[in-house]
Amino acid sequence: MAQLSILFNTEELSSDTWYSTNIEDFRQSICITRHTTSTLDIFIWGDIAYRHLDRQITSDILNNRFESYCGRSWIAINNKSRIINFATDTYGAFPIIYYKDNNNIILASSRTSLNQSLKKPLELKKQSLKEIVVLGQLFSSNSILKNTTHFMGNTQATLTIKNSELKQKNSKNEIFNSNLKTKYSDAKEALIEAVRMSVNSGINPLISLSGGLDSRAILAACDLLNLKPDALCYGVANSTDVNYAKLLANSCGLTLHHPTNLKTNISDSVIHRVSKASMGEVPFHHAHALIDDKILNKTLGRSIITGTGAESYRAFYYDRGMPGFNFFDLALLNNWSTPRIKRYIQEEFLKQTHPLLAPLLGHKSIEAKIESVFERYINPLLPATKQADIFYLTTRCQRMVVAGQQLLDSYYNRSHPFLNHDVVKTMLHLPAKLKLHSTFHRQFIADVSPKLAKLPWDKTQKPLKKGLNFSEKYPGLATRLKLNAAYGKASKPMYLYGYHHLNANVLDETLRLITDNDSEFCSLKHLVQKHKLENYLIGFGLIWLNMNNRIKLQKAG
Repeated sequence: MAQLSILFNTEELSSDTWYSTNIEDFRQSICITRHTTSTLDIFIWGDIAYRHLDRQITSDILNNRFESYCGRSWIAINNKSRIINFATDTYGAFPIIYYKDNNNIILASSRTSLNQSLKKPLELKKQSLKEIVVLGQLFSSNSILKNTTHFMGNTQATLTIKNSELKQKNSKNEIFNSNLKTKYSDAKEALIEAVRMSVNSGINPLISLSGGLDSRAILAACDLLNLKPDALCYGVANSTDVNYAKLLANSCGLTLHHPTNLKTNISDSVIHRVSKASMGEVPFHHAHALIDDKILNKTLGRSIITGTGAESYRAFYYDRGMPGFNFFDLALLNNWSTPRIKRYIQEEFLKQTHPLLAPLLGHKSIEAKIESVFERYINPLLPATKQADIFYLTTRCQRMVVAGQQLLDSYYNRSHPFLNHDVVKTMLHLPAKLKLHSTFHRQFIADVSPKLAKLPWDKTQKPLKKGLNFSEKYPGLATRLKLNAAYGKASKPMYLYGYHHLNANVLDETLRLITDNDSEFCSLKHLVQKHKLENYLIGFGLIWLNMNNRIKLQKAG
């Protein structure tokens, strides 16, 4: 992928060098399109499956039509008026980062590229650190960095450099406002075609493969289409994901690239590599893709196809839905169902870090953030299930999931078939019964590649085609009924993120980034230790403490 940043010099507006570009791109002709005229300098980047749109995007910009497009973001600089127009892709997989202080204005494709142009230490926002620790992500345009705005999907903006005036608008996605009804066959055909586009558009493509159903569905489509990309899996050599990936790749005759180490490598060089790519929003324990340097070096510069976006249709309320959840698909019951959906979402955000909630954010703040998303993006007349899916597409996917995907941008070209416009439209408007218990994924895999349905699923440890029993369909209810349900990943994780080898003061230094108040510091440290959240906090601290300067983290040898 292209790492793009543009630095505007507000003190030299009359000079031909009033802006400078920084592009790190191992395949510029593949990742980014640059079109220059006597007046305009246009940059277009994003999902490689939509490069065919670049000609249309360029034509629209030249004719003063400024819109968002599926999979492609763009920046257009007018050298005469000193006005910059830009827009993010429809579903926010390729955001635009805007930075402004007293001396600099920068537009960038990522926090990493922003850092490369700024050439001075980036400052962290304490309130954002608290939010990301409690919720695992940030909301809306909030950034973890001071003086910085994160423009999400479907945003168009105009920046006048002469007076630093920024005007923005967020176009409404008609798919989110429509109460369409689609069928299984519609979504099936859309996904197959989206996978075809992603694989055929890439140079030496890779499928990101694991034990989950999203990557298996992409593999199934490849099998149907007789496409043979390589596969890539992260994790120590004997992890459950690597073992499942081997089964799946061998079944389809694909070459699988995976780590061969049996131990998790948490060295200084790995910590610094992850810190540079994360720039604050992705903790170390979510950076699986960057742990093994041998795999990175072996697959560098290739196109990677991921299941990003698919989790919106297999979210926890579908995965663990109770009997009768189909009623949530009836808009007539919204007065009853919508408050429950909002409560489920809040509980999901807080399930790991609830003990930290009271001193850091407070219940009312969480409720307000969730409510603001519903007010901004979601049509209250839609059924509660679709409201929840849109919440995930606009909030969970565009901030938490995309932050993780941006880790890959220094190493791979990204493509996301589940964020294809037709796939989003057809899957969003499927009936809830096809989303409950991963029904669409399981049926899709069985239809298009029966041999993959014969292989075990990591959540049940039995062949996928066997279906689910009562305890597997309703694990929450089964637990309350004391049915001893064994559902979920009872497996060896990708990596074991243990931090016993680090200096004892790393936790303290992490907490000091969050608060300057001695009383709050002591209270937080007590809660963290009481609820055994030390590793969780240190996972963020390793990134924050290393963003600007390399510091000594390891114990003396």
